[in-house]
Amino acid sequence: MTNYESDDNHREIASTLSKLGLLQEQLGNTTKALAYLNRSLAITIDLKDKPGTAVNIRNLGSVYSTQGLFDKALQHYQKSLNIQEEINNQLGIAECLFEISSIYGRIGKYTQAISYCEKAIKIFHQFGNIEDVAMLNSHIGINYMMMGRYDMAMTSLHEAVKQAKSTNNVHLLPGFYMPLAIVYVEQGNFEKGIEYFSNSLELVQRTGNKSKTLAILNNLGFTHQLMGSYEKALSFYHKSLNYNDSSEIPAHAKTLSFIGDLYLKYLNSEDSAFHYLNRANNIYKSLGHTVQLRINLESIGSWYTSQGQILKALNFYYDALNIVEETRDTLGVASIYNDLASVHKMQNNWKQAITYQLKALEIYELIQHNSQIPSTKMEMADLYLSTNEHRKALKFATEALNRFRTLKDSCQLSNSYFTIGKAYSLLHMTDSAVNYLQKAIWQAEKCHLNVTLAQSYIEMGKIHSADQQAKKAFNAYQLALEYAEVSQDRRCIQEAAAFLFPIYQQKGEFKKAFETINLYQANKDSLFNAENTRILVQKEMEVAYAKAEKEKALLQQKENVLTAQKLEKQQWVIYTSIGGFVAMLLIAMVVYRNFRNKQKANVLLRQQKKELEEMDHVKSRLFANISHELRTPLTLISSPLEMLIKNGAT
Repeated sequence: MTNYESDDNHREIASTLSKLGLLQEQLGNTTKALAYLNRSLAITIDLKDKPGTAVNIRNLGSVYSTQGLFDKALQHYQKSLNIQEEINNQLGIAECLFEISSIYGRIGKYTQAISYCEKAIKIFHQFGNIEDVAMLNSHIGINYMMMGRYDMAMTSLHEAVKQAKSTNNVHLLPGFYMPLAIVYVEQGNFEKGIEYFSNSLELVQRTGNKSKTLAILNNLGFTHQLMGSYEKALSFYHKSLNYNDSSEIPAHAKTLSFIGDLYLKYLNSEDSAFHYLNRANNIYKSLGHTVQLRINLESIGSWYTSQGQILKALNFYYDALNIVEETRDTLGVASIYNDLASVHKMQNNWKQAITYQLKALEIYELIQHNSQIPSTKMEMADLYLSTNEHRKALKFATEALNRFRTLKDSCQLSNSYFTIGKAYSLLHMTDSAVNYLQKAIWQAEKCHLNVTLAQSYIEMGKIHSADQQAKKAFNAYQLALEYAEVSQDRRCIQEAAAFLFPIYQQKGEFKKAFETINLYQANKDSLFNAENTRILVQKEMEVAYAKAEKEKALLQQKENVLTAQKLEKQQWVIYTSIGGFVAMLLIAMVVYRNFRNKQKANVLLRQQKKELEEMDHVKSRLFANISHELRTPLTLISSPLEMLIKNGAT
């Protein structure tokens, strides 16, 4: 740095500052990164170096993106794009288009992200940059995956792999194998997912890429976690921790989050969980990584929700909501609205649940999140069934069904069929109800969805009972109880047992009747306890809310008193100031009046003096004239007298 300054080579200084900024970003020191990059930007602007200015602005966008400030990142990328277009730097334009697409992908605007990727691909194709084209195809695949379009995701990702292999660049392949593995895992094909993750791990370890090694180890751990192999999952997570060092701080925090989440949700060790989660959260706070911090807070909130600790859950959700609203993380806001809806649904607070669910749906539709839209519509349908708004439930469930068909998500179809069938049943449209419930049963059997099977058979039993088809109703309730016991769904067990008990009594099968009534009572007690817990939690929430409102009122009252005192003090100061001002004004008037009187007196004195001086002058002239008048005759007389006197003497 000193040599550059002594040589006055400002371009080199700017370049070095820019490199230092990028290095600090990699180390997670975003504040220092911004400082270096802004200094570099100031120099390039002074030098009127447009290419350098465009690069610095784009790098600043990258840092803001790391901080989760996506609006700022987009603004900087757009500014950089405008400069690149002005100087007609095609490769620079393509790079900016790619960065903009990445931001749109991160905020859930996947259609826009794909559009910008496709624009960048056209430019890179013109220059024969196959590696960049492969990278962009990979990003298109990831965006399709996030939209739930797994078929399109597979097509783009396999195209990326094919292009990467044609360049003989083994460094690219792990980055394409990883999203392919994730797509397989998302579809439930864990073995294929592990295969692709393992292939990626082998390649990155060969090339010595530390950050990708850590990411793959974490993904392997998470896949085993989804499979229920928790010891294997922990093994991979700890390998990631041991492989890590201080140069990969964000990756270290992510691994800590994975371990904490595993202990919290699956190993039931709250102390161990928070030992890891707090360490991760502190790192994210220090680095300004708000997105990851929000994910952790949301995850903790969901666990407390599952444990019935609603107040704690709400605290974490609201903390997360504050973060996403600050950073304008649209997808994050929708996710938390879903969480808040679930909490209110647990408390049978249907109105609030519907409000939050509709807010989430509005965002998903705005950003065209194809996989979340139908799921949220299904949640809406269930909520409207709970409020006896059956036609609204039918509308949302039908819309969700059509979306799931488009996405080719066959297992979700069964839930849609069931909800539509139940809505038709409640609307007394029996034929349509039976048709959809049969479809739900057929689809649920294919996907091994035991709860959906139990629920569907219970609804079928109700319809057969209403139609006086006792045998069909009995068979449906028996099947419902079998599937309910397999799934351990207490509510379905209780409901199926309640319908079977009078049938066994009527048939004289008292042993079976006794077994079903015991089964009913056991699950009723469990549900009763759960309901009591819910009511207690609701009361606790109400008390906490009332306490918070009381504290708020007291605080407001205190603030009002302080404000009144402050106002009174201010008034006293104002009145004192006014009094002082009036007194000063009176004094000034007296002084001024005295001054004016003195001035008048002085003028009068000057006039009198002038008059006296004039009188003295007149008097002097008078005496002079008189003296002259007297002296002249005396002179005339004195000469003859002197002569007479003189003659008389002689």
